[in-house]
Amino acid sequence: MAQILVLGAGIAGMPAAYALKSQLGPKDDVTVVSDQDHFHFVPSNPWVAMGWRKRPDISIPLAPCLDARGIRFIGSGVQALQPEKNQVLLDNGETLSYDYLLIATGVEGNFDETISMKCPVSPAMPIRCSTSGRPRTPMPPMRRSSRIRGPSL
Repeated sequence: MAQILVLGAGIAGMPAAYALKSQLGPKDDVTVVSDQDHFHFVPSNPWVAMGWRKRPDISIPLAPCLDARGIRFIGSGVQALQPEKNQVLLDNGETLSYDYLLIATGVEGNFDETISMKCPVSPAMPIRCSTSGRPRTPMPPMRRSSRIRGPSL
């Protein structure tokens, strides 16, 4: 019986956990660890920014989705990796052992260290970054144009 541990429950970690569970034997265990309790569909961030959707419209709770597929969910951040012991120490004090470890923790923006990044809103960033309460630079007004330009015109 293999113990598979997936760190991260985003756009990479969730499908990876589903695929692993469906491909492995019934005695193999898949556990997902995330510091977030909801899956957030990142490609829909522009819809929230434009007011076409609300944040709850593009997020779903993780535990019920994973549980329905026989995947264990632990809502905690990771404190340390111990690859020499095949263990992960969690922020909640728990220590998890694994046979296989998949790290899919995603990207975290560091806007304070990025030159000329005044507005931390990007479709590729998690919603918690884009709704952080930081002041946003307003978009310039769009101008109408009768010309369409493109590489083939």
